[in-house]
Amino acid sequence: MLQQASDGYLGKLRVHQSGRVTMLVGGLQFDVTPGLDVMCHQHAMVFQPNTKQCSIMGNVHRRMVVTPDVNALLSNMHVKKQI
Repeated sequence: MLQQASDGYLGKLRVHQSGRVTMLVGGLQFDVTPGLDVMCHQHAMVFQPNTKQCSIMGNVHRRMVVTPDVNALLSNMHVKKQI
């Protein structure tokens, strides 16, 4: 899935009225929740292999955890009833 993403675009981050945050990547929905606190100084960086350059985007203040939305996955599946 990530190999098919175009440069500079990964997915769509959505903030719902309820405050819930989700991310759409390749038609799949993911939940975005707060992660563990940052315990040491960290930088977010981007590496551009074409130009062999590395750029610092800024300091990391908070982490987020992105997990598949299991309820959305299950609701899209067709479950056959066994008789």
